[in-house]
Amino acid sequence: MNKGKAIQNILQVEKLKRKLADTSKEAYYLFITGFNTGLKLKELFSLTKEDLIKLKKDKADDIIEPSFWEEIETYSEKFTDNDPLFTGQSAAALNQEEMYRIIIDAANDLGIEGFGDETLSRTYGYFHYQKFRDIERLRKRFDLVSPTATLHYIGYEDDRYLCFHCNIGCIWSKK
Repeated sequence: MNKGKAIQNILQVEKLKRKLADTSKEAYYLFITGFNTGLKLKELFSLTKEDLIKLKKDKADDIIEPSFWEEIETYSEKFTDNDPLFTGQSAAALNQEEMYRIIIDAANDLGIEGFGDETLSRTYGYFHYQKFRDIERLRKRFDLVSPTATLHYIGYEDDRYLCFHCNIGCIWSKK
């Protein structure tokens, strides 16, 4: 899998969510979980109901969409605490490769290029930064070395720079 890049257009994210909801509920829930928690696909595939409860307790304030918890709790009701949520438990469920393929195909159909293993994580970072303007919290979350590295990770281009006079991550262009 390639690493991918952030989806920086909320309208594309919403279209992708709708397309996935129509195509596969399991892939839809995988997508919204990654978009709202910042987990990479590899981490999402091993996520258990117990992990989700811990995430809600520890990171409830970092979620992009407030309605996410209600949606995912409805989905996770049928799982026991130690069951992975996205591994295809039933015969009707999809396996990891099928879910990944459904998401990539849906993204490609909508003109979203460069979807990869870290796209959901990077997209979460981009919209988290837009909402909270706290680059340091994201830097710690992604375990990156600097605010600039964090901005590059979430998709800000090379011609932008970070103001080091504050912790909120002011961005200015050199033009």
